[in-house]
Amino acid sequence: MDQDPQAGSQLDLVLTLPKEMTSGAEVLVHALGKVLRVEPRIEDGNTRMGVAAVIERYDIVRGEAQA
Repeated sequence: MDQDPQAGSQLDLVLTLPKEMTSGAEVLVHALGKVLRVEPRIEDGNTRMGVAAVIERYDIVRGEAQA
C-alpha cells in the first residue's frame, strides 16, 4: 500500500485463489470494498496494523493467475 489505510478508504484488491482451493487452476478475484476500522498494535515488539474491511463487490477473473 502507498499509504496507511483509514476508515472509509476505498479498497481495490486482486486475490489469487490457489489450485488447492479451486480443485483446478489458480483463479484471480478482483474485489472492491472499504476499510471499516484500523487498529494499530504492537506484536513481538513490532508495530503492526489490524484492518477490518468489507468487500462490497467481487468479480472472478477467468484464466490462470500470473506468478
